[in-house]
Amino acid sequence: MANIINAPPATGTKHFTFDTDATPEVGEPGFLGNASPNKIGSFMVQVAGSTWTGELVPQGQLPGATAASIGWIALAYQDLNTAADVAGGTAITADGIYAIRADHGMLVRLAYTHTAGTVDVVVTEGVG
Repeated sequence: MANIINAPPATGTKHFTFDTDATPEVGEPGFLGNASPNKIGSFMVQVAGSTWTGELVPQGQLPGATAASIGWIALAYQDLNTAADVAGGTAITADGIYAIRADHGMLVRLAYTHTAGTVDVVVTEGVG
């Protein structure tokens, strides 16, 4: 199997299944999207694994950064299970719901390191 983009489970959502290492680019499984321009927003991410061990690391990039030879940066996020703020670079390794802040057209992805099993990720964009 390979990382796949599944049919959206609801309007405005994305659904990915991971079982292979990935650092996704636009249109690939794990690329969450561009944040709405001129808005404060976030991506809400629900993670559910099946005998899963691995790591999902939220990463962001400003529009135009690639052209300026600036790479992806690890993003902080919030664990909505515990309301804990999590430092950038800290991997998501457990089932749960997470909020990743993404403002003003920022590109956001989940870099994935695979160990075992599969993990499903459902994503929706939030405002505020």
